Amino acid sequence: LRTNYLFLQPTNSRPRHLLLLYDRLHKNGSWVLKDEKIVFVGGRWYISSLLERQHRSKVDRISGLMSEPNSSESSFRFPGYFLND
Repeated sequence: LRTNYLFLQPTNSRPRHLLLLYDRLHKNGSWVLKDEKIVFVGGRWYISSLLERQHRSKVDRISGLMSEPNSSESSFRFPGYFLND
């Protein structure tokens, strides 16, 4: 994809499914969770997620490491990270 942002509304928002989705996006495309929203519509809960691509150097992509592993901007965030406020 040639975009820097993804806005997703998964059809299955079970925590294990979201964790798998976020993990794969983070590892394979350098996507980092930036925001989440949850709403109750028609008797069902819906979650939407905003992810941003973190640009890595060619060396980082080859080695599979983030350039700043301790940075909060590049670290993996679990489902619900923004929802516990």
